[in-house]
Amino acid sequence: MPLLGAIFALSNSHPSRICGASPVNLEKSLRSFRLNPHLYVFTGVFLIRLTVLARLTTSPFLLPFRGDMHFYNEWARHILSGQLTDDHAFYGLPGYAYLLAALYRLCGYNPFVPGLLQAILDAGTAVLVYKISIRVFGGVSTSVARIAGVVAAMGWAFFVPAQTYAVILMPTALVVFVFWLVVWWIVREEAAPGKACAVMLGLLIGITATTIATILFLLPLVVGAVLIKRANTDHRIRARIASLTLILTGVLSGTAPCWVHNYFVAHDPVFLSAHSGINFWIGNNPRATGYPRFPPGLRASQAAMLQDSITAAESAAGHRLTRGEVSQFWSAKTRNY
Repeated sequence: MPLLGAIFALSNSHPSRICGASPVNLEKSLRSFRLNPHLYVFTGVFLIRLTVLARLTTSPFLLPFRGDMHFYNEWARHILSGQLTDDHAFYGLPGYAYLLAALYRLCGYNPFVPGLLQAILDAGTAVLVYKISIRVFGGVSTSVARIAGVVAAMGWAFFVPAQTYAVILMPTALVVFVFWLVVWWIVREEAAPGKACAVMLGLLIGITATTIATILFLLPLVVGAVLIKRANTDHRIRARIASLTLILTGVLSGTAPCWVHNYFVAHDPVFLSAHSGINFWIGNNPRATGYPRFPPGLRASQAAMLQDSITAAESAAGHRLTRGEVSQFWSAKTRNY
């Protein structure tokens, strides 16, 4: 740890000061050095996540054999085998499956690797929660802000769902990290986003939407930041319009792998994925209770549920349907209910 402290002290010092400093002064500066609290938060949460991942590794559940983990894992393996598309619109968001395929290509087939990367991201989420708390409660007092940050980070560290999703083959940890990263940026900055930042925010949200589309609910928050926060220019209206346009451009560019494939390869007018209709029905059917519960006729596993939804829709229609038409069938059934 002293060596690590020396490295951080030297990296944060101006080169001219280091070259001209006497050994005594350098020793004093190293003794007075304190690690950034963010590092403690990151390290602590990462060790907790690593412990959970290690326990999963020694269990028979690291290699997925059913459920959502199996769905993404098998999709990634199909991509690795050269099956990039089935010529239908995506029936499930593809971003995470393609990310897994890339990791398997680089590191070999080993679910431990994505689990490790997700553990790092989840530790980063704890740091973001800490920093947001410091920012929000900074107006009260420094001590209150630090206490709030530590409590928030500890809450995240020991939050069991976060521990679970950080190590299994699911995109949740990635999306949660991006969500709080965008929120932290909005909370941190006093001014509205400039052109470069607007593009980056839109692109980040768009790319993440190819894994879990609910990240798009951040767009009203980003738009609000553009409209409410002060603009660093005399042409405020023009600057705000430009930022909003660039955010939308970034989102469309980030989601392009989905809608380009669906429109121009599958020839099906689906923006991201065609499974929105069946999800709508699962949450709004006569037997829905507000809890995860699949209606009769649909099996609970991800791949089986999607296939059952296609089979049921085509059986009711009496002919084959595109994935977009399947989604419309379930959406119409929900609205009629």
